[in-house]
Amino acid sequence: MTESIYYGKSSRNHAAPVTRKVRVLIVDDHPLFRAGLRGLLQNESTLEVCGEVATAGEVFEQVRATCAELMTVDISLASGNGLDVIKQIRRYVPKMKILVLSMHEERTYAVRALNAGAHGYVCKQVAPEEILRAIHRVRQEEIYLSDAMQQQLLNRGLHSARLSNETPTDLLSDRELEVFRLIGLGRSTQQIADKLCLAPTTIETYRARLKTKLHLASSVELTQQALLWMIQEGAVSGRG
Repeated sequence: MTESIYYGKSSRNHAAPVTRKVRVLIVDDHPLFRAGLRGLLQNESTLEVCGEVATAGEVFEQVRATCAELMTVDISLASGNGLDVIKQIRRYVPKMKILVLSMHEERTYAVRALNAGAHGYVCKQVAPEEILRAIHRVRQEEIYLSDAMQQQLLNRGLHSARLSNETPTDLLSDRELEVFRLIGLGRSTQQIADKLCLAPTTIETYRARLKTKLHLASSVELTQQALLWMIQEGAVSGRG
């Protein structure tokens, strides 16, 4: 969808369309990735990077300051969580186009991201050409998922919101999964509380819910299960 908003004059005095670039805000806590993405987008005739932020708390201020129209958002941020950012932006800026660009496994987070209000999900490990393709699809107000992910959704029906071969973690809420992930990274209750801006007692409540939902008898089993899940997802990197 090309957005032509006015016409100028060509050298032959004919009206020529002038295309306004869509303003893109990059939300990611890795400076190197932000720089790489900015470089990737700088030659795109329909896109313009209007800002960069590293934490959830900076997003609304930058959206207002830059009048951003499209956002790329990571799931894990230096402070806060990408899914929470998506939900809040969708509530207060409903026309925002949102693409998740994340290191996390698409199988685990893609449906959650779409349910939160994102228009697409791409793993950072893919080729730059696929990232560009995803951004342009989202710019055109289309949904973007990998072919493999689309097939999994089709296997169960597009409206199911659950994938085939469901795992216990698919039954967790977004917040429970985030706490589970941070436990797998070896974070203490206080560290998790600080990162998510919640009280330690609230984190303890989430830990209790996790043990119940995952049928685990102790905190040791919870930590072991969380670490095992992180290893299986290929997500143990010291982040978070």
